[in-house]
Amino acid sequence: MDGTPKSSGQARGPTRCTSLTRRTCARLLAALPVLMIAAQLTSTTALASSVPGVTPARLAPDALYEGALHDVLSAAAPELLEGDGALPPGDRELFQRIVTSAAFESAAVGPFDVHVYRAGELAKQVSARSVLEAATHGLEKLVPVMDRYFDREQGLVSGRRFPIVIAQDGDVLKGGFGQIVALLDHCEADYSNWTRDNGTLWKRETLDGVVVRTWEVQVFNLAHNEARDAGSTFLEHGVGYYTIAHLVNRVLRLGSWGTVVPPWLSDGLIDELDIQAYGEAWVGGDWYTEETEGWFRPGWSGFLPEGTQPPPPPSGPPADLAVKVTKTGDMWAHRSNSP
Repeated sequence: MDGTPKSSGQARGPTRCTSLTRRTCARLLAALPVLMIAAQLTSTTALASSVPGVTPARLAPDALYEGALHDVLSAAAPELLEGDGALPPGDRELFQRIVTSAAFESAAVGPFDVHVYRAGELAKQVSARSVLEAATHGLEKLVPVMDRYFDREQGLVSGRRFPIVIAQDGDVLKGGFGQIVALLDHCEADYSNWTRDNGTLWKRETLDGVVVRTWEVQVFNLAHNEARDAGSTFLEHGVGYYTIAHLVNRVLRLGSWGTVVPPWLSDGLIDELDIQAYGEAWVGGDWYTEETEGWFRPGWSGFLPEGTQPPPPPSGPPADLAVKVTKTGDMWAHRSNSP
């Protein structure tokens, strides 16, 4: 997570803070209350609209998008599609109405509202409730940290509630996960301004991730390889870790730091809060194997007809080997998966 080069084939999963790391964490911890307060004093409305660059164009909804949106509305609030069947306007109220319907198993823990969509692999109520209990149990460890640093009446994090929606379906375009992403994208027209500043959520690179985020909402796909490989640890710690990263980035990017945040600051705060909540922090790394399928260097040998010249001899350094790198091991701990 610090961006330093990694030794070949080495990586670590969750690890407890070393003495050196503790000294670094102590400095970050000392500055943490000041950073949180300064950031939360900044108006979210003014800063959310100040993201630099050209606003990405909204992709035109396709048949899969409209189908996914229709499916989740049919499951959660079919009365909204009565009459001409037109889709209702997207806004915060619509999103809340859907995720708090009987199509979801829901519970509140601290400032987090957890909703498990009863679809796909979680269609059975017992399965959805089991996931809900595991996720809320994991997030309970984060509540004391929230109370310690985000206890203001109102702020970028204080005084707010953050929905966390969980689905589990391997078909990201037609299944439950894609349905929630389509709903969130539809409702972002009048929600947190994420799509206005960052473009649509309905794109392959977003849907292929384990989590889709806006400024306020997180949607997790437990069918993603990262979540499956982590097993029960993903709900016990992984969801909480991603939530810490979500809130730290919200405080810094929408607060006084703006969109350009030094990685040492955001990563350091994420790890420190992770250690406070769970007693350990995830340290990204990569397991991999290197394979040389073959390489060549031009050369020549043979007989020359009279009056001809051989080709020039090879010169310069040998060509680089054609190396194929394949990642292995725990996908959850890979650096590229660290928020």
